[in-house]
Order: sequence, then C-alpha cells, then structure tokens
Amino acid sequence: IKGESHEVYEAQMFESNKSYIIRIAPESSAHFASENWAMQRASQVGVPVPSPVAIHVAHVATTQLAFSLYPKIHGYTEDVWGPQFDNSLYKDLAVEAGAYLRKIHSVSTSGYGPIDEHGVGRFYTYLDRIMSVLQDLGAYESHLAKLCIQFYVDRAHKLSNVPAHLIHGDYGPKHFVIEDGVIRGIIDWEGVESGPYYMDFGRWSYYYQDKLPLDWLLEGYGITEGQRSEVNDLLPLIELFW
Repeated sequence: IKGESHEVYEAQMFESNKSYIIRIAPESSAHFASENWAMQRASQVGVPVPSPVAIHVAHVATTQLAFSLYPKIHGYTEDVWGPQFDNSLYKDLAVEAGAYLRKIHSVSTSGYGPIDEHGVGRFYTYLDRIMSVLQDLGAYESHLAKLCIQFYVDRAHKLSNVPAHLIHGDYGPKHFVIEDGVIRGIIDWEGVESGPYYMDFGRWSYYYQDKLPLDWLLEGYGITEGQRSEVNDLLPLIELFW
C-alpha cells in the first residue's frame, strides 16, 4: 500500500481475519522505537493511534532492515475520503483534529528535536535544534539563513526557555484515517519530535492553509489569546523550515 519514506504492506491473517500493517525501512533511517514511545503516550491521553505489536531488526542480504507491525485501523486515508468531503465536513475535520492535537501536545518531553525511545530530544535548547536544521541544509551563509538566525536572536527572550511538548512533526489530513466522517486514527509518527507546541501549527499552515485554514484547527485546539499572539509572531519563520 502507499507509503512515503518506508515500504508499507497490508497483511491479513486468515484464521483470525485480522489485518495488520507492516512497515519496513533500513535500520539506519528507521525510528520505530521513538514512534512507539510517542504513540503509547498519545494513546494514554486519548488520541486514536496504532498499537504496535512488534518491532524487529533483521539482516536481509547486505542490509539491516527494521520492521514494525501493528493492527490496521479501520477507515480510509485521504486519497479515498478526500474527494467525498465538502467544506463543512472539512471544517468539522479540522476542529476535531485540533482537539486531538491539544492532547498530543499535553504529553511532556525533554530536550528538543528528534526523540529517542525514551522521549528525550537530541538537543539541549530549541535554538540548537534550529541551527542544526540550517546546518543540514548547508545554509549558514545564505541570505535566508542569516535572516532566520536574526529573527530568532531578536526573539531569544521568548525562545530561551520554551517548554517542550510531544510534536507529531507531520500533522495533517494525509495522516488521518477517517470513517463515518470522524477521525479513527492518526498515523505516521516517524517525524515525531520534542519541541514548542507551535511547530505543528507551522506545518499545517504551510501545507493545508488553502483547504483547511489554520483558524479551524486552532478553534478545536482551544488556543488562548496569548498563544495566538505568539503563533502569529513566529509562524512566518516556522513555515520557512517546511
């Protein structure tokens, strides 16, 4: 079945008539243990997520491969339900997604950036995380990078002690499993991080603003006036990193 950075297969057990999803990736690029930690914590606060059955690493030919197995969530992905939705249903979906996102962000983490199997981010500060993104892009000397760095320096008082939360990292309709017009599952946690809550807003705004305005998501999220002011201030920069 359709996958992004992983091979994804559906397998049906004939005796039990149960369906499972199998995801496969090179061990060096797989983050299944981190995803497992995140999904367990999200499930504990009421977010509908897959429940991993097993994670396994095996040597296949000349490659170490990681495998993740979990029960299939019944419902449909965006390529099926998307064409059937009208604007009113899209708003209901975004509001519901906002409520679930608030629950995800209620999970406390430590550190910043991609997390390990214990929910600990790779970087000590959020600014370290941002600098790592620029370094990975080889962009320290670019005009855009200098503008980004100056933007953060000007707001250092806001960002020096930013609380860390569980961040999905790729939150949007393509990762919602829908049935009867409601979200039955939130999938694809490979981009999970520890960081400021507004990072998920930035990705949503960048990719889905035309069809699913950020205001709809924030309505379901129940954002405060102070948080909205903070989001408005930082959103232009956050969007640059997507």
